[in-house]
Amino acid sequence: IIFKSLNRKIILYADKLEMMENTKFFNLILFIFLLFCATTRAQNKHYHLLKDQDVNLQNKEQCRTYHKRAVNFQNHPALIQNRKKAEDQSNQWIRENEHRLINRTTNALINIPTVIHVVYKNATQNISDAQIQSQLQVLNEDFSKTNADFSTAVPAVFQSLGADVEFNFCLAQFDPNGIATTGITRTSTTTGNIGDANSSNIFHSANGGTDSWDDTKYLNIYVCEIDSGGFLLGYATQPGSAPSGEDGVVIDYKFFGTTGTATAPLDKGRTATHEVGHFFNLDHIWGFGCSSDDGVSDTPDQDADYGGCPVHPQASCGSNDMFMNFMDYVNDACMAFFTIGQKTRMYAALNGTRIGIKNNSSACGTSPVNYVKNNLELTIFPNPADKNTVRISIDVKSNSIASLKIYDLRGQILVKGRVDQFADIDVSSLNAGVYFAEVMLDNKRGIRKIIIQ
Repeated sequence: IIFKSLNRKIILYADKLEMMENTKFFNLILFIFLLFCATTRAQNKHYHLLKDQDVNLQNKEQCRTYHKRAVNFQNHPALIQNRKKAEDQSNQWIRENEHRLINRTTNALINIPTVIHVVYKNATQNISDAQIQSQLQVLNEDFSKTNADFSTAVPAVFQSLGADVEFNFCLAQFDPNGIATTGITRTSTTTGNIGDANSSNIFHSANGGTDSWDDTKYLNIYVCEIDSGGFLLGYATQPGSAPSGEDGVVIDYKFFGTTGTATAPLDKGRTATHEVGHFFNLDHIWGFGCSSDDGVSDTPDQDADYGGCPVHPQASCGSNDMFMNFMDYVNDACMAFFTIGQKTRMYAALNGTRIGIKNNSSACGTSPVNYVKNNLELTIFPNPADKNTVRISIDVKSNSIASLKIYDLRGQILVKGRVDQFADIDVSSLNAGVYFAEVMLDNKRGIRKIIIQ
């Protein structure tokens, strides 16, 4: 216990050292601290707040989440304690709720109100609505384990660990003032590399970017130029690591969605999946050799990141590596899942630092913010369903008529109807896939996933 506590203090101190210049002296001091930490840890795994590419791997870096955190810590030292507090809060939630989350017998889809800020310097960077919709579809498939490549890209040994995270990302239908919106903003800028992680220009209209929507209630995703050289893909701010108004996800326009400017082999929308994972408090699944951990029990220790498209099995740290996890660096076509433990960690963030986003889920719906409550019980049978009819039942008094919408992963409404306690809905026009049924009655709403086989 003493060693583990000492390890924790050393790691936190090392995190503060990120704020120093990357000099030879700093690297030497950091190496000594981490070597001592690894030596004294014995058999105890520890969760590290410092990651390898913070310091000396920027020449191969694709994701700048940890670099952005270090910049924020340097500019706003109080965030060091904010980050620690968020991490402590997350760990407490996991201890108290993990068993209930794992043992649930019903799904509870959570809407994530999302706004896409396109900040462009030229017409190419001003990506289309269709490209944005393609990214929303990828996010919803990846976070619901309905991505077609799950069964082929994930080895059998890991498939039982795959998680339906039950997040539904939707373009916000209402802005922070309750005004109807498309959930997409477009801003012209004269600043090159506006999304550079060394600055916060992207988050501020006065600096050539655009002001975020209330980042305690919305997932703000910025699409812009980060690196004109083309290697840096994106970054996110983890819970507690950003000042107000600068909390969100930033993706280079060349690696967003699956159409338009999306560039192979990173053209399957997985950069956003990876960075949104960071936003909900996931870390990369590798660390400083085998001595550090990502805070998730079901991701094996891994010595380093993978790139390209490796062939399973690849091993380090005495076990097969989970390089096909969304939180590694492999090509988009070769990453395919989150684990149950990662889902738990994301839920801890959503019920902690990110709870304002959870409570603002009505921004996705057809009523103003803070008006709709997700407390209308509904059931769907059969589910999965064939391509004929499904029965949708709601827990209401007789003669209460609720409105019904069925929409796809991109948020497009495909079926409308009405439900009086129950209704048999014709779904023969829907292709096989994943859809969502939303029922509204007065100020109550229920939403459930439908799988059409």
